[in-house]
Amino acid sequence: MLGVYIHFPYCRKRCPYCDFAVHARQTIPQDRYADTVVQECAARAPLFSGRRAQTLYFGGGTPSLWRPDCVERVVAEIRRTFQLATDSEITLEANPDLLPGETLAALLKAGINRLSLGAQSFSTKSLQLLGRLHQGETIRQAMKNARAVGFQNISIDLMFALPEQSTRALDRELDQVLALKPDHISLYSLTIESRTAFAALVRDKKMVPLEDDKQAALYEQIQRRLGEAGFEQYEISSYARPGKRSVHNSNYWRQGEYLGLGSGAHSHRMIDNGGSERFSNPRSVDDYFAMTFDETWPSTKFGSYETLDRAQVEREAIWLGLRELDGIDRRVFQGRFGADLVIRHGPVVDRLVEQNLIYVTNERIALSSRGVLFADEIGARFLSEP
Repeated sequence: MLGVYIHFPYCRKRCPYCDFAVHARQTIPQDRYADTVVQECAARAPLFSGRRAQTLYFGGGTPSLWRPDCVERVVAEIRRTFQLATDSEITLEANPDLLPGETLAALLKAGINRLSLGAQSFSTKSLQLLGRLHQGETIRQAMKNARAVGFQNISIDLMFALPEQSTRALDRELDQVLALKPDHISLYSLTIESRTAFAALVRDKKMVPLEDDKQAALYEQIQRRLGEAGFEQYEISSYARPGKRSVHNSNYWRQGEYLGLGSGAHSHRMIDNGGSERFSNPRSVDDYFAMTFDETWPSTKFGSYETLDRAQVEREAIWLGLRELDGIDRRVFQGRFGADLVIRHGPVVDRLVEQNLIYVTNERIALSSRGVLFADEIGARFLSEP
């Protein structure tokens, strides 16, 4: 499977928890950025020659700041270059306060058929802490507007494990998001990244992250509440109505190929001998504009470039595959890597089973209900295996 990701790096302000490749600008070079993305698409397309794209995803940054006619131009280019079907999943991340009805109608006309609303919280106090520019009522109005113009696939992002967040406060958040009847919900715990404003507050002892045991309790609360509401948890942070899983994100977890376009965007493709290569554009949008896209391969102007051998690809496939609650299909794994996962990685598997962190059947290997709380640590054991 091939997915295409477009990174739109511009925001009105940088949130204090954000470590993404974003730029807070008052004036956005709308057409120039679209021109450069289209140019890069033409230059990178031969890397995925003969492949058809199944998904397109506009992330950021704040893609809802991009003029809809620019979005439409980029969608048309991806359709032409990679034979993207008209009914393929095409997602755009959006801030709730940037979605009047006319903008939503224009985005729908441009080809966007799935919205991802960056709500993060419905609480005024929490939104102020997170540096967001909208209010809870703004989220409700954006949802109403989106349904009114015809969007039938809407995801909402929420953050939890904020400092001092209680189970009661989280219940209020979940009550409000469920009342909007979204098709998909992504719930992310607040992570303190080293280069962010929040990290400086933690270092200066002006912010105290929520304790691990309290975070775990909130996570279990989320699982229970959303399960009771009819949502299926299919990945560590992702919950969907039946038939509404994120196809684009699922491709990442299944180690599919993807082409990233725009400043800071990452790409992944398989190469000979069962290995793969990953590369990214520079985070600086000015450096991105300076690229000519006709350099020798791999380009010295990439933000990063690395190759993985077959063994590294295999271990990464396990780490990513265990993020999905369905786990890893042992027959698929054997067909791809030539050996059964349980036999090949027996010592690690045995220890994790003994600790009740994973379970193994004849068909698959997956995280246990307890193991879901330690997914990153479990994946790291496979990555570090000698």
